Amino acid sequence: MAVYFKLVLEEIRVETFADKYSYFTSEINLLQLIPTSLVFAFKVAAWIEAKENEPSCALQEWDACFIEDPDYSDSELSKSIGRWETEIVSLEESLENVPPVEDINEQLETVVSDLRKVSSNLNRIMTERERIRSDEESVKRQLDNYKRQIQRLEDTRNQREEEMRKCSQHTYDALQWLRANQYRFKEMVIEPTMLVVTVKDPAKAKFVEAAIPFRDMTSFVCQNTEDLHLFVQETRERQGLKINAVQPPAEDLSDFKPKKKLIDLKKFGFQSYLIDLIEAPNAVLRYLCKTCYIHDTPLGNDQTDMNVSCVADQSGLIRFFTPTSSCSVKQSKYGLHDKSTRISRVRSARFLDVQMDMERHRELLQQCQELRQESQQHGDRDRKLQVDEEGLRKQESDLRQQKKDLSTKKGLKKKVEMDIQTRRKRIEESNTQDAIDLKREELKMRQSMRKINEKRVQLAALLQGIMEDCRDVVLKRIRLAFRHAQLANESEMLQAAQRDAISTLKDAEDATSDGVSLATGSKLDSSTYSAALFLLSSKPFSRSPVSTSYDTAGSTHTDRFKRSCNDDSGG
Repeated sequence: MAVYFKLVLEEIRVETFADKYSYFTSEINLLQLIPTSLVFAFKVAAWIEAKENEPSCALQEWDACFIEDPDYSDSELSKSIGRWETEIVSLEESLENVPPVEDINEQLETVVSDLRKVSSNLNRIMTERERIRSDEESVKRQLDNYKRQIQRLEDTRNQREEEMRKCSQHTYDALQWLRANQYRFKEMVIEPTMLVVTVKDPAKAKFVEAAIPFRDMTSFVCQNTEDLHLFVQETRERQGLKINAVQPPAEDLSDFKPKKKLIDLKKFGFQSYLIDLIEAPNAVLRYLCKTCYIHDTPLGNDQTDMNVSCVADQSGLIRFFTPTSSCSVKQSKYGLHDKSTRISRVRSARFLDVQMDMERHRELLQQCQELRQESQQHGDRDRKLQVDEEGLRKQESDLRQQKKDLSTKKGLKKKVEMDIQTRRKRIEESNTQDAIDLKREELKMRQSMRKINEKRVQLAALLQGIMEDCRDVVLKRIRLAFRHAQLANESEMLQAAQRDAISTLKDAEDATSDGVSLATGSKLDSSTYSAALFLLSSKPFSRSPVSTSYDTAGSTHTDRFKRSCNDDSGG
């Protein structure tokens, strides 16, 4: 109905129902206010009106256009039967190329069985790869743990290096150069003695340190002459570093034996030789035996300390240690060959008391190497399994495609068989079609369609009447709206005059109360005073809004319109 308001307010004039139809359908279809069946009713009514109000002729033409029956003549029926027979032959030929359902089912069972095996192998490989990843994570955790332990052990080594740097910066610089250029030497050049010697019992480190001169403690040990010359040339000559470099003796470590067996010295309180207290590379031990005689210098106990003179005279030792002292025995080459003993107090260790467990260090390094090899094996195994998994997945994909193709063939065979049955059924039905009275069925259908079309025309005419009633009601309400606006304007003017009269009377009453006479004072105009009294006795108009809502039902709008007219005439 909103579209109809638009038509009235814009003063659009439509003379025929066809014009109304063209306007309303364009607007109403856009707004989706009416269903498709209603638009169809408009079309029917417009088409009948275009036929100069001849409903009978229009309906006959409508029936002819609406129902287009196929030609069921014998020739057409024969053509259809021939086409169906041709299609049946073609379908049967295509069916011959499809293997029997039994063969397809057998192939399907084989493919499904292979697919199960491949899936089982895939699951096994995935489980094994997952186990390998879990083992690899465990190996990495152990390796990190060992690295942390090695780092803690090497921290003590770093403390020794710092002490060495404080004592000899040149030795420290040569050490850094050696670590960066170790590959240039044929054999391993051993770092300074103070860094590679480990005392088994830290409490006895002071005796070992007292037995080894500082010059030997800071010496680099080269295991062959060429390496020694190269090292000296690079550090002393080119860099100008004041360092010590030595070469160990050619004798084997087992060739260095003490002059006195330890069992013979136990009566003096000796428990071990200095070489038994330390761990170091073989070349370093051989050099220390050759120069410092650590293999022939015993360490005694408190008994030794209390009998130093007796031990010096009877043991035949040249040098030995007590728990507090270092004793050196010298025998004169002249006269009575008297012996003199030089006793010096042993100071606390400075370098070797900072211990690094070399055995533990080597053990950790070995374990790290084993873990790296294990990790490498895990990686190799995982890569092999990955290749196997990729092959199985490709095989699985091929088997799934084969399964899909076989299922398609199986379904295609069933579909072709159903198509053949459908066409044969059509041929059978066509052969029995002569028994059906087609003309009578056609007449029944035309009669049904005619009744439907007549009903549609009636509905279109009813809709037209309703629309006309709606238009009249809308026009009437527009006129009433204009009249209501006019009366409202007049009411506002009267209310303004009434307010002015009230103000005038109030002024007069105020003057009377002050004792001013109406006759002697400023006189009020009699006409103004009378008008004010009249307005005060009157009531202002009240504005009552007029509703603009309405119902879209045609009969309801007509009834309301009649009641509105009666109310206007009564008023």
